[in-house]
Amino acid sequence: MIITNSCHRWLPVLARKVFQYWNEETVREIEAVTPADEDTPVEALIEFFDLERFVSKMGASLPQMN
Repeated sequence: MIITNSCHRWLPVLARKVFQYWNEETVREIEAVTPADEDTPVEALIEFFDLERFVSKMGASLPQMN
């Protein structure tokens, strides 16, 4: 993504609306529930992040894991 001078218009909105809850406490809460172990199976990550739903909205499907 190329960032241009037009960023000055949407960055304050992004900061105010999207990241209004971004603080140390919420980051710790997210870290506590997000699978981050390097041995986490791909299937667990797909399920946790609900990736099948997002991929299907794009008209695609995830490959079957064997």
